[in-house]
Amino acid sequence: MSSQQVLFHPDQWLDMKVSEVVQLMYEAGAGKLQMQLCTKDGQPMFALVLIQGEDTQALLDAMEAKANALEAVAAAGGAA
Repeated sequence: MSSQQVLFHPDQWLDMKVSEVVQLMYEAGAGKLQMQLCTKDGQPMFALVLIQGEDTQALLDAMEAKANALEAVAAAGGAA
């Protein structure tokens, strides 16, 4: 699987740093990327990444599908 194809499989992002995912988005030609990392006591809490570009909707759809799958697993009492 090419590095750009990884963008459309958010389950693989769990083993990646946010900066690596953002770099892949940039390499894929996302029109605009902006990232804000929130930390507490030096530990990352979350990252907010704003994207704009040709594949934005496809990326959002892939992330939503993965989020829904994780929620379904959590509701069933399992782990992803």
